[in-house]
This record gives sequence, structure tokens and C-alpha cells, in this order.
Amino acid sequence: MNTLSYGRFLICTALILFIQAESWGADQVSAELYQKNSKQQVLALKISSPAPGSLIAQISFPASLQIVATDPAAAKLDQESGAVKWLIKKPRPGTILLTLKTAAPADLSILSANVMYRSGAGGSLKKISAKKR
Repeated sequence: MNTLSYGRFLICTALILFIQAESWGADQVSAELYQKNSKQQVLALKISSPAPGSLIAQISFPASLQIVATDPAAAKLDQESGAVKWLIKKPRPGTILLTLKTAAPADLSILSANVMYRSGAGGSLKKISAKKR
């Protein structure tokens, strides 16, 4: 292999590895929001390997909807602004269920959820919206 061919090979290899590194974290986390019953909403997070170092999950709701409990305990529950947040450190690959319990029945259409995480070691910040079931 001559020097010119070897240089092109190295450039192409580096480009392929760079593109691949950007896509490795693309599907690390997926999220689905559904109702277990009329007073219990669940945000299911599916964590792929390699898992992100940490993530923040949030469910937004109308301020008029009273939240009576979260499981696991939320890091922050702001009834006035209508947001509940969980900070999950060192998640493992698999499924994580975050549950929101309301005082009155709540239709899923009035809720929304998103998840933020950093892809890879020092990678870009990703924000995904949960799909509703």
C-alpha cells in the first residue's frame, strides 16, 4: 500500500468511527407514557446498553391536577407550575417505571413527558418526548 492510499484509508476510517460514535448514543433511552388506571400514570423508560450516566425525567400536568404521590419519590414536585421531575443516577440497562398518582381521574391527553440525558462520555445532551400508549 503506497503512502497516498494509506492516508486515504486512515481518513476514511477516522470518518467512519466519528460518524459511528455520534450514533452510538442515539437510542440509549426511549420513553412511553401510559395509564395504569384513571388515577395512576406511568412513565416507562427503556434503557439500552451502554446506559447514560444519569437522566432527568419529567411529567408535565395542569396545575389544577392534584398529585398525591410519586413512586419512586420524585426529586422535585412543583404543583404550581405543574411539573414532577426525577433524577436517576447511574441507571442500568432495562426498564424503569416512574409512577404518578393523582387525587382525581386524569386523562392521558392532558399530560406530557420528556427525558433528558447525556449520550456517551461527555456526549451531547439529548431530549426525547415520551410516546403515549
